[in-house]
Amino acid sequence: MPNKVNYQVVQIGIKDTSEAPRGKDIFYQCVQCNGIISSVPKNNIDCECGNISIDVDYFRFYVRDYSKIQVLKKLST
Repeated sequence: MPNKVNYQVVQIGIKDTSEAPRGKDIFYQCVQCNGIISSVPKNNIDCECGNISIDVDYFRFYVRDYSKIQVLKKLST
């Protein structure tokens, strides 16, 4: 049985993608679809509704609605 991952909310909403923290223990959660994606993915990724997208090929981070994103920190389990 896989371990349950726990997160701590470190920021609610952002004003610009440049202010969003990044790191291997930092994740972004879309409040619309509850999707959680890594801030440093190995491949291109989007949340289920497309509000948050990261294009690793072009080093781009897109957010449609900045009020519907939370920055999470993965807690040690």
